[in-house]
Amino acid sequence: MIVKKSEIEEIEMDLTGTCNLSCPLCTRNYSHADHLVEKNVRTFDQITAQLDEFSNLQRFFIAGAVSEPTMYKDFVKFIEYLNSRNIYYELFTNGNTRTEQWWRELGQLIPSHCRCCFTVCGSNQQLHEMYRVGSDLQQILRNAAAFRENERKNDWIQHIRFQYNAEDRDSDDMRSIFSQFSNVMLVETEGIRRLNEHKVDVPAGVAPLPTRDKMIKLLFNQRPKPGSHATIQCRSLENKKVYINQFGQISACYVHAEFERDYFNGPEFDYTDILSFKFPDCFLCEKRTRTIIEKTGLDFVC
Repeated sequence: MIVKKSEIEEIEMDLTGTCNLSCPLCTRNYSHADHLVEKNVRTFDQITAQLDEFSNLQRFFIAGAVSEPTMYKDFVKFIEYLNSRNIYYELFTNGNTRTEQWWRELGQLIPSHCRCCFTVCGSNQQLHEMYRVGSDLQQILRNAAAFRENERKNDWIQHIRFQYNAEDRDSDDMRSIFSQFSNVMLVETEGIRRLNEHKVDVPAGVAPLPTRDKMIKLLFNQRPKPGSHATIQCRSLENKKVYINQFGQISACYVHAEFERDYFNGPEFDYTDILSFKFPDCFLCEKRTRTIIEKTGLDFVC
């Protein structure tokens, strides 16, 4: 299956490969992903020249599989570029960079139909920092408040639930924090990646809720093997979406980029190897696996 670069509608990109936090479940903590965590900063012109080649680009995710997007030195110029192309985008940030004034000015740039999402995982510093290691809760709230001065109601708070903060999510203090934001996004962690070895210690309680953890283990225990007669329903292909790392290398998705150094080159992207189930990570898009994931509400947020 061949997809032309001009047919791609959605991109997720890492701008730098660097982060100011040390979250224990991050991709950065797996030896198999060492090829993604090397710092590299492309110039603004290099990045935009590459994106100009995607003539039908409609949606952009500034999430950072291995990095904090707002650490990119020309981040404001980058936002102005996306605005100039009228591309819908979502920014996911830890909110622990820059100054309040910088966030205030960013709030004036991001259109109301786009999103800026701040991640908070606890109602106090101790709980929040259990997973968001190195993060300052009060700084996030100050920066988010500065961003919100635009009154466009395009600010979001994302809360990732683990075992350790499950009860806190429904506490009065956490609800008070939720109430400060215009929109709330509640997600569940799926725990550590189960295809390769984790190389750092994970604090107690930084795991999915027990019932969910049981479902995930069952799913991974029965996964089909590469090369078997399995049908791949590739989300990248369906959504006409690709991932671009900080080096400008293009992969089908950020999961594939994490596990495989298998990059698309040229004006056309060939999905033959992916659809033939050559790669272990693609079992997440295997037909039966996808059905289970969708029916049980698994989303593999870490």
